[in-house]
Amino acid sequence: MIPRGPATMDWISLYPNVSVIHMPAIASDHCPILLSLNSVDTKMPFKFEEMWMEDSSCHSVISDSWNTKILGSPSYILNGKIRVTKDNLKIWNKEHFGNCHSKAKEIKDKIDAVQLLDKTDTNAACENALKMELDDWLHRIDIFWQQKAKDKWLMDGDANTSYNGLSKPYPDNLDNLIGPCIDNLDNSLLSDLPSPACIKKYYFLLC
Repeated sequence: MIPRGPATMDWISLYPNVSVIHMPAIASDHCPILLSLNSVDTKMPFKFEEMWMEDSSCHSVISDSWNTKILGSPSYILNGKIRVTKDNLKIWNKEHFGNCHSKAKEIKDKIDAVQLLDKTDTNAACENALKMELDDWLHRIDIFWQQKAKDKWLMDGDANTSYNGLSKPYPDNLDNLIGPCIDNLDNSLLSDLPSPACIKKYYFLLC
């Protein structure tokens, strides 16, 4: 058996830099494994998250970044604007947006705490506001998983089922949505090699 560390997708999303390292086998035939929550000399590539667009401030970050004045050739200006936008989105995500799963958990904990308080109008209003905020974050989490499912489907094809069926971003009846343009007879005629008589006939028609 290969030593492994099982984890759920939710847990992995909370610790995206997690790694499992096989240590040397010294006092046993088995190699101990070391679970590290920090990245091991790896730099995570930038990826734009669709759920960011649910936050209105994201639009401002992109607009302000793209309007940055950069001098140089058109290609240099384009690359520079992309780099500035990417860097500013990273900062915005770290300082403002945060981890959607952690945010949802924090709000759930707040709701639990409010529900333990006395039933007053103020506490009821606070609970309703928290529930609305939780709905927003749950919607963002749904967008997050839909995007991951699409990315996984594009990389691995429809055979992958790691996301409980979400890896199929198109309806089951898509194949029958548009009728065929040719029937089996047309397909057979198009597949057959033309006879010398047909070639001669159409050659003279073109002359």
